[in-house]
This record gives sequence, C-alpha cells and structure tokens, in this order.
Amino acid sequence: MSTTDTGPDETASEPGARPAPAGERSPWFVLALAVGGGLLVGVLTSYAQGLLPEVLAPLANSSGSWSVAALLLAYPARRRGFAIAAGVLTLFAMVAGYDLASVLRGFSPSLGSSLFWCATAVVVGPFLGWGAHALRTRSRY
Repeated sequence: MSTTDTGPDETASEPGARPAPAGERSPWFVLALAVGGGLLVGVLTSYAQGLLPEVLAPLANSSGSWSVAALLLAYPARRRGFAIAAGVLTLFAMVAGYDLASVLRGFSPSLGSSLFWCATAVVVGPFLGWGAHALRTRSRY
C-alpha cells in the first residue's frame, strides 16, 4: 500500500502533462492578448492621426510606434515560438484595426498599403517577437 501523494502533477488531463504554475497564463492567452492589443493600437492609430497635436502627430504615423507596441505585446510569451507568433499576429491585427477604423471614419483603405504592411508583418514580426523573448529571458547578471 502506497501513501505517496499524487498531487496535481499526476492528475493532469494528458499523461505526463504538467499544469501551468499558479499565476502563469496559457500561451494561447498571450496570442489572444496580442491580437486584441494589436486591434486596439490599429484603431487608435487611425483616430490619432486626426486628433493629435502637430507636435505628437508623428507618433501616429510612425512604424516605430507599432514596433514598440508589438514588442511589448509579445513580451509576456514565455516560449520563443509563441513570442514570435505574437509579434506577427500583433502587426497583422494592427493593420486590420487601422483599416476597420478607417472604414468607420468614412475612408477607403488602400489594398496596396494594407498588403505592404501585412508583408512587413511577416518579415519584421518574427524579429520583434524574438527580441521580446530575448529581453524576457536575458541573464540578470
């Protein structure tokens, strides 16, 4: 007769699967956060272009602002692959949010411009996600 405690690690739904430690979010949550945050940034960018004062207007027209947002939204991912995917998905969602907000504001989005920025998301997004993961896992010494 064994008296060892099996604990939560032994009762996971998959054999050998370990549940996430308390406080750790699912990597899929990070991807959902990236998409939701990207949509929000894209919508805000469209509106900010007409609302920001002249001194701050370049922030709404800068790919640097979107790059920083994508890096920050990929940062919570603990796995490199999910961080890379979050970087790409964030940039795609920003384009979609921007186009959606433009339509709501009465403008017609440019297919050529949208395709250019989607292609850019495929090229640049992985580097932003990888960079976010590298920042998260860097040595503290």
